[in-house]
Amino acid sequence: LVLNSFKSLPDLKNMSAPKLSDEQALIKMNYAPINPSDLNFINGLYGYQKELPCVPGWEGSGVIKKIKSNKYKDTDLIGKKVSCFATYKGNGTFAEFAAVDLSKCLILDEDTDLIQASCGLYNPMTAVHIRDICIKHDHRAVVLSGSPNFQTIEKRRHPSHQYRQEKEYIKWLEDNGSEYNLNISDKMFELKLRDMMNKTGASCLFDCISGNLPAKIMDNMPDDAECYIYGRLS
Repeated sequence: LVLNSFKSLPDLKNMSAPKLSDEQALIKMNYAPINPSDLNFINGLYGYQKELPCVPGWEGSGVIKKIKSNKYKDTDLIGKKVSCFATYKGNGTFAEFAAVDLSKCLILDEDTDLIQASCGLYNPMTAVHIRDICIKHDHRAVVLSGSPNFQTIEKRRHPSHQYRQEKEYIKWLEDNGSEYNLNISDKMFELKLRDMMNKTGASCLFDCISGNLPAKIMDNMPDDAECYIYGRLS
């Protein structure tokens, strides 16, 4: 799929397999998910843009068919299943083949399901890293702008506040064990947020949306609270 202009549908085109730069792998793509970041990129709204035309798609899974490397031998990697993340320049993963930096390939076990592995980097790895930060800095509770992947934090003694716009998602979170959830379109949002801060002592915000919302959240958190903005989906 080739994106020729933002806010338009990508075109299906025949293309030659991409040429590899140093320390890259040629991946035969099996699956590539459509994340909010992909939709925002296609619509020209993502925080990071590429020169057009280009193949969109930020992540996916597949099998290494070729490498160009001074660090690894062909026999070390060719034929291996991988989760991979696209380069910030050039084409992405919405194609039959993708050239990906070896540093952005996660080698998988042979029995790994490539469908699940196609979402192997954006959210699961983000959740693990957030959990590690919470443990390292001993945050009693955190505020999240994210997704059900972040339930990991709650299960590791870190209560989390989830704030989302969709009422049905709030119910989903509650049904799946998330104790503190807020709807940002609620007129009483800030009052309820402040009440939750007092109850839990949340001391850290992880935000993947940016825009004006992080400031509103931080205004209702302790003075020494920390904020990590790791996405620009607004």
